[in-house]
Amino acid sequence: SGLLRSLPSVVGDYATTINLDLNYIGVKGVQPLLQILKRNRGLKLLNLKDNNLENNEVRALVNVLLTESGNSLTHLDLSNNPISLAGGSAIMDLVTQKKSLTTVVLRGTLIQPKVVEKIVEAAESNRRRAAWNGGSTMEDTNTIS
Repeated sequence: SGLLRSLPSVVGDYATTINLDLNYIGVKGVQPLLQILKRNRGLKLLNLKDNNLENNEVRALVNVLLTESGNSLTHLDLSNNPISLAGGSAIMDLVTQKKSLTTVVLRGTLIQPKVVEKIVEAAESNRRRAAWNGGSTMEDTNTIS
């Protein structure tokens, strides 16, 4: 797959940015991505916009990102996916548990606007906390698109 070919070729290197915007990975394509994410460390940006991901896939993604695989994640874009309240609830859990997550983009989803607002506010709270604590550096060395 294009994702596998784009991974760092040096053993021990990790992807800090994964941009699969408009790749339409869908329900079945998310499984290989989850396997890669489980083994990756240091991911800062994950863009899965326009990939036809549904609630079950988002919950599975969140479960992986709740492990140490998601410890560095700062930016998550799940825009234009048919995610509703169940997926939104999982995303809210992620934002509240992973204080590094400072940006969540959910444009064009089926999540109720008030829930999206609460998710964005929680991410903004994480951002303010990070800024108060001196912030963090962005070392984007490997990009997957």
